[in-house]
Amino acid sequence: MTDTVFFILQVRTSSTRLPGKMLMPFHEDKTIPEIIIERLMNNGISSKNIIVATTNNPKDDGLASLLAKKKCNIFRGEEYNVLKRFIDAASLFNAKYFFRVCADNPFLNFGYIAEIIDKVEYQKTDYSSFYLDNTTPTIKTHFGFFCEYTSLKTLKRVASLTKSAKDIEHVTPFIYEHSDLFNIQKLQIPEMLKRNQWLRLTIDTYDDFVMAQTIFEKNQDCENIANIIQTAENSGYKGKMQKIIEQQSK
Repeated sequence: MTDTVFFILQVRTSSTRLPGKMLMPFHEDKTIPEIIIERLMNNGISSKNIIVATTNNPKDDGLASLLAKKKCNIFRGEEYNVLKRFIDAASLFNAKYFFRVCADNPFLNFGYIAEIIDKVEYQKTDYSSFYLDNTTPTIKTHFGFFCEYTSLKTLKRVASLTKSAKDIEHVTPFIYEHSDLFNIQKLQIPEMLKRNQWLRLTIDTYDDFVMAQTIFEKNQDCENIANIIQTAENSGYKGKMQKIIEQQSK
């Protein structure tokens, strides 16, 4: 495991559909961001290579205090200009290469992260991600297993090329939507996931939260995708997940 790669966890308490979800106990009184941080550390990532990038809104004071107990780096910056928040956080801690991790995903799968770490060419690659197909990076899916690799240099270039509200809020779209401008590495997700695109484990609504909790109880290592899919099916969640996906896509 290289010690030059950082993990920047994007997290805040404000949420339109489920306010305060980042402070809600998810499993054994631990919040989702706590679980994600612990998973990274349990897989050999040093706390000094983990950056919590939250906002300077006083509403996030409690969140920052809670996650500081994990001994990782805490950065507080722009609430709505998330691109700038990432650039400022990476600059402060000299994180030249990093994974952008969304705190909505308690099932973050370290096996997929390790695969990117093994294959990425740090000096040459601007963006690396698993893809559903040739044009859809997993950040645009609802699986909840994946994060995306990029670099400080790349994000600074994005900031110099676009002022779009979408790019500022979502950080990476300008990269994967302009493959002619960036060196992009695409890794294909397993066929098992392509066959089960109804699976939704990212947390956006209260229903998402409850279903994910039930599935997590039996799949805490988050590595066996087949078991996770089977648990979701056995719990009767397939139709409900499909319905939420359809509603979110409208």
